[in-house]
Amino acid sequence: MQHSDKAGNSASMQAFGQARWSLVAALRNPGSACDRNPLAELSGSYRYPVYAYIRRTGARPESAWQLTQRYFDWLGGEIRAREPAFGGRFRLFLLNRLQQFLADE
Repeated sequence: MQHSDKAGNSASMQAFGQARWSLVAALRNPGSACDRNPLAELSGSYRYPVYAYIRRTGARPESAWQLTQRYFDWLGGEIRAREPAFGGRFRLFLLNRLQQFLADE
């Protein structure tokens, strides 16, 4: 279920928007997040681009929404369990993790 079309990857990456490394850091250190829910902010900001990417892999709309939700739940666990390399292009970080998630599905 992994998408390998380079043009599609480029378009997907452009849809991911601005970097949000501060939310990843807040997920790693929950006490620093005050009134924020970093996973909810990440999923709110990136839900549609992730959903659109999953749809382009051939998933039906209902399945794509379910996969999108499971991806963000999985991503939160991944970030908490493993220290991601900070810096670089945040959308590449999300896209790489999404491709890993989809390959495991």
